[in-house]
Amino acid sequence: MDRIRKFFNRDSEAWGPLLLVALTLAVYVYRLDALSIRGEESRRITITHEMLNSGNWFEIRDEGQLFLERPPLCNWVIGWGILALGDDRQFAVRLPSVLSTLIMALVVYGCARTWQSRLGALTAGMAWLTMGQVLQIGRLAENDSLMTVTLGSAILCWECGYRVGWRPSVTWSVGYALTGLATLAKGIQGPVYFLACTGFYLLFIRRDWRFFFSRAHAIGLLAFAATLSVWQVPYLLMLGWDVTYLTWTREILKKTTITEWGPLLGHMTAYPFEVFGSMLPWSALLLWFAQPRFRRELPIQVKPAIQFLVCSFLITFPSVWLAQAARPRYFMPLMPCMAVLVGLVVDQLFARDQRTGDLRPWRVTARTLGVTSALVGVVTLIVSLLPMDLSLTTPWYFGVAFALLALGCGALVWQAGNRSTMTSVGSMVVAVALLFGMGYNLLLVNFYRSVTNDAEASIVEFRDHLPPNTRLVSIGGVHHLFRYHLRRPVERVEITDAARERFEYFCFDRPELAVKLDFGFAWEPVCEINCDRHLAKQPKDVVIIGRRLPDARTASAATEATVPK
Repeated sequence: MDRIRKFFNRDSEAWGPLLLVALTLAVYVYRLDALSIRGEESRRITITHEMLNSGNWFEIRDEGQLFLERPPLCNWVIGWGILALGDDRQFAVRLPSVLSTLIMALVVYGCARTWQSRLGALTAGMAWLTMGQVLQIGRLAENDSLMTVTLGSAILCWECGYRVGWRPSVTWSVGYALTGLATLAKGIQGPVYFLACTGFYLLFIRRDWRFFFSRAHAIGLLAFAATLSVWQVPYLLMLGWDVTYLTWTREILKKTTITEWGPLLGHMTAYPFEVFGSMLPWSALLLWFAQPRFRRELPIQVKPAIQFLVCSFLITFPSVWLAQAARPRYFMPLMPCMAVLVGLVVDQLFARDQRTGDLRPWRVTARTLGVTSALVGVVTLIVSLLPMDLSLTTPWYFGVAFALLALGCGALVWQAGNRSTMTSVGSMVVAVALLFGMGYNLLLVNFYRSVTNDAEASIVEFRDHLPPNTRLVSIGGVHHLFRYHLRRPVERVEITDAARERFEYFCFDRPELAVKLDFGFAWEPVCEINCDRHLAKQPKDVVIIGRRLPDARTASAATEATVPK
């Protein structure tokens, strides 16, 4: 009983992790299946199904064809989720990403806690969980969350081990083992980033050449090789050097190739603002580092950690800034570093208030946030109760629930401005994080639902009208979302072999070629299914279902048929 009381004591270290777990349950687990399977999620799932059906977890195949864009770690964890829960619906396949996001939050909290107060560490964890980019990606069955938790943990754990004095072999081994997992998640970005961050910091900032060129570093490289070889060695033996080389380089070359200078310059102009916006609302606090007084007042003991985090961000940023096809989510592995710096800002502002005793800046900040939260609640409440054609694209009860939450958070934050204590500041941080997290979960998720194309209904309708035991083939391949929702075998047939195969129904996903393709047989269109993520007047991803005709009409006449809209 005494242990339980000590565990839940007001000053217990357990409160920080418990609050992070509670926020994850409220923001990520609750309504995890509210959005339909979207984007590349269905590709990840169909590839995983091929792994499960074949029993070969080393080759990555899509419709039987080698998929050379990613190593398999994302498919492995999705497969484990499917096997554990016995289902391949949204909850089962997205849960690994949610767990990755939570683990990253706990790592951020733990590493920040080694050099910040509980308030700073809690702020860092809350900031990570409720950054805009993380709220969007952290609930999807994609490899970005897995890449972030592995590479982000590698960078933060290495910095923590180096600073607090872990054994060098442990520091390098932990960092490189996690980097190996990051490499299995998304390719060579992992080792390039890790080596760039640690090498630049040791060689040019700390001038600690001995730590870099050491036996411990060699041990770490062996840990990296051992982790990577779990997949790489069998894959190489199965498919050879040429396929292995393409697997590691194909996606990188595609994303970094410069096609036109105009779009590249536009990307370079907009990308820093996109990254800053993807970390809102917490990235606004990083602007404090631009104030000379704030930098001067930083304690000397925290500056090595700040140097490492800032240098890691700057040394890796050109890799996405100069890549025309880069998106803000490609830089997610470095966002945990920024979350730790956000925690430091709140920690140091609170320490300044305690030193000077001047509560006016704190009161202004808290009451501004309180009034803003209350206004958001009032506006949401009013708009939610408007007629449906004028209101938010969300059920009114979600709008009312969020409005009440915003009003309650506003009142809590206003009250926190009356006194500058760790409890009051911590309450404000939790309130703001909960407000933004639930705002995304209750409002934006419903907005995305309202503009999402319901491909499943159309695909299930077609499947139910397809005669039982009918062979369905895809000519040249078909969209992964169609195969995911169809839930029956689709055999791939190449265009050159289509005329020789025996089948009645077939599908393909190149509607712009529907009047040009010569399959070598007469056919008629049955239906078309929109597989785009969003509703659009002219969708790009459309699957066409056709029926092979038994009569003797020429193939050229059949291919002039107009696909029904």
